[in-house]
Amino acid sequence: MYAVFKSGGKQYPVSKGEKLKLEKLGTKLEKKLFLKKFFLSEKEVKLILELLSSKATVEAKVLEEGKGKKIEVVKFKRRKNYKRNFGHRQTYSLIEITAINVKKKAAQRKQKLLQRKQRSKQKNNITTRLKIMAHKKAGGSSRNGRDSESKRLGVKKFGGNMFKREILLFVKEEPSFILEEMLG
Repeated sequence: MYAVFKSGGKQYPVSKGEKLKLEKLGTKLEKKLFLKKFFLSEKEVKLILELLSSKATVEAKVLEEGKGKKIEVVKFKRRKNYKRNFGHRQTYSLIEITAINVKKKAAQRKQKLLQRKQRSKQKNNITTRLKIMAHKKAGGSSRNGRDSESKRLGVKKFGGNMFKREILLFVKEEPSFILEEMLG
């Protein structure tokens, strides 16, 4: 079983007995930590325990705190007489995962999910299920191409006057002075 928990804006996959470096936690050495907000996984079934964070925890112990390797940072802007050099050492906490605790209710839910998944696999192996799809009309493309006329139906307004679609098609083909004659 392994768990994925959040710390310092990152997610870490861990299992029991594993050691890893996190961003500095600011706790005393050899102190036990209970990390919440995590995901739990075993084989194929994944339980998201963020909602059940009070019922499940990752237990860890802080082994040491220190600084990482120095990173050289250079700031430079061309033609501006600006150049800055400085270094940075990120602080970290080395922790060891001592246990992944899941309370009984969460463990029972996990077992139920495993059983449901096994049942569904057995059903799928025995019989094949047919899906009945809704009947759809053969309509072709719903988008309007250049070679077809507009599919916007109804009455159109032009210059405060109302026109039907057929009149507008006629007006598009003829020059604008015919439109002025029609308006009166």
